[in-house]
Parts: sequence; C-alpha cells; structure tokens
Amino acid sequence: MKGDLVAYTVMEKRTGWGTEYPAEWRNGEWEYAVFAADTKLNEKANYKGCFECHKPHEKTDFVISHTTLVASAPLSNFGAVPPATAVDIEGVKFGPAKVSVAKGAPIRWTNKDDSPHQVTVTTGGVTRSGVLSKGQAHTQTFANAGAYDYLCGLHPGMKGQIEVK
Repeated sequence: MKGDLVAYTVMEKRTGWGTEYPAEWRNGEWEYAVFAADTKLNEKANYKGCFECHKPHEKTDFVISHTTLVASAPLSNFGAVPPATAVDIEGVKFGPAKVSVAKGAPIRWTNKDDSPHQVTVTTGGVTRSGVLSKGQAHTQTFANAGAYDYLCGLHPGMKGQIEVK
C-alpha cells in the first residue's frame, strides 16, 4: 500500500433503503458513504458514481460478481503493427495482473465486467484511459523500459504492473 490513507468508502444494505433515489440510480437497497481519513463524512463525494457503477448488480447481493463469459471476435494484426498483449478486466481484477512487454509494444485492456473501469497508470506521471464499459478496450504503449504500476481509477483496489524491457 503506497502513501497515506486518504479516505474510507463504505457500502451497506438495509431493508427499505434507496427509495429516496431516482430509479435510474437505485440498485437494490444499497447505500454508500465516503469518509475522510479523519473519519468525517465527505458530503461532496461523487455518490452518483457509486450508484452508477453498482447499478448493473442491482439484482444481486454480491459486491464482486463474476460476469457471464461472452464470445468476442478475435483481434487481428494488420500490417507491421505488433499484436497487443491482452489484459482482461473481469471479476473486478486485471488478468494477468503482471505483464512483460518490449518497448513500444501495445497492451490492450478489455473490460469484460458489467461494471465500468478505468485504466490509470500511476508511474511516471498519471495517465488515464476513458471510462470503459463492458466490451470496450483501451490500448497503450510504453516507450521507456521500467516497471509501471497501474490501477482502476474507479476501483483503486484493482492493481496491476507492466514490465517494459
């Protein structure tokens, strides 16, 4: 774990909770809260983001769910572009969590989860993909050798590493 604690995020479910929210936000009877490191409630947190991220799971009581595998078209290698090293985002984790590539070789993250995710590289300055919905992908290359850490910008507990040779 790097750095200082900056916040706590909490989700809890109780009978009758959620009825005050619009239907497009509501996801069962779940409620969300974010607290600063000093344990004070952060009323300015993006709670709408919590509801939107968990909306696909409104009919299940599992926070982390394994999505149904779906068939996808194979990736093609056109011309001299090297094939991308594949990293799947599934089960709220990156797989494989560690990959090794040559300088300039592409890495392609594909979201196979119902929840959205965002690839955020934290080494050598922060770079972020767009928010990836199920089926969307992000491809990135690294010009310099070294180890690059990354995480999901929406679920910071999801982490991975790239070794560039």
